[in-house]
Amino acid sequence: KRQAWAAAGRAVLDEWERPAEGAPDLGPWMGAVGSLRPAAADQRRGTVWVTALETLSKCPWQHVLRRVLRLEPLPDPLETLPLLDPLTVGNVVHAVLERIAVEAVGRRGGRLEERLGQTPTEAPWPDTETLGRWSHEAAAAVLLEEGRILPGLAHALATRARPYLEVARQELWKHGAPKVLGAELTGEMRLDPPGAPALTLGFRADMVESRDEGLRCIDFKTGASFSRKVKAEGRREDLHRGIASGLHLQGFLYALAVTGLDPGSGPARGAYLHLRDDKDPRTRWMEVRADDATAGRRFLDAIGVLERARRRGLLPPRLTDPAGRKENGACAWCPVAAACVRGESQARRRELTFFEELRRRREEELPLDADQELLLDLWELPEGML
Repeated sequence: KRQAWAAAGRAVLDEWERPAEGAPDLGPWMGAVGSLRPAAADQRRGTVWVTALETLSKCPWQHVLRRVLRLEPLPDPLETLPLLDPLTVGNVVHAVLERIAVEAVGRRGGRLEERLGQTPTEAPWPDTETLGRWSHEAAAAVLLEEGRILPGLAHALATRARPYLEVARQELWKHGAPKVLGAELTGEMRLDPPGAPALTLGFRADMVESRDEGLRCIDFKTGASFSRKVKAEGRREDLHRGIASGLHLQGFLYALAVTGLDPGSGPARGAYLHLRDDKDPRTRWMEVRADDATAGRRFLDAIGVLERARRRGLLPPRLTDPAGRKENGACAWCPVAAACVRGESQARRRELTFFEELRRRREEELPLDADQELLLDLWELPEGML
């Protein structure tokens, strides 16, 4: 058995170290993992979560490792002090905001279509003592789930979450208690993207708010806004680019799904609320309406490319930006980098050589097969966004 494992390991290393000029394809260890199988055991079957497609756009190989193989990050044996990383802080912020809505509505989660016919409920901001208690309880629960139980760590984590919650209060509660239908509401929508089979796309809205101009589904973000522009037109253009890249699909799906479920309410809006306390508060909101034709076209085009690549099993690691100038920004925080060829110069050169050849053939109008066309479309999808 040990010999079999050793032979398999040697075969993997040989595949990774193939020279760029002698590698006309990518191979299974560079993302060519094979088409969707008919067997029910294939994790790519069933409802596709929109966040999974966004991950696929950032790095298709990370999508394979996390969403298909379900790998977990390796613990760092050199980590001696607990780190309150942005993801952990964000989980606490989401949990507290969810609790504010749940306390008002009286139920946790649920299906979006079941809530659309309900009367919205005012969700008051909790007093200082209650907010502190809820924050500490959320922090303790998040740390317990992560297996990090140290005296005082929950208090520190709750303290780290406080500035983000204050931004949420400033934005959503500045004119009184918002009227909400619920928090962490899930839904699905059937789509027919161009060039790809029909699929059911699932989503989860952090909060659904009822306003005079219609429903607004909100996705809370604790990272920096993906547009620094303060003018509405500039922010809309950046959001359109994010949708076309496949990196920011969730907001438009919110708007599209709600409008489809409740067409009498008018065009709904999907919104991103960035809770990091940046200098200019005008960069906190990004919204898109369901009747935004440009967003709609770019959304379906991006979904088509991503879904075809997912089904065909053409999911290479995105080691650089499409031009090959710099490392993919997602690599810096990838939790499964240990199962990737990141940092391997031979693999990076092989991938760039492969895609440069495909691009040259397309520009010179030389024939490409269907898989090569799809790989190049996928590779160039987030150009200018990474």
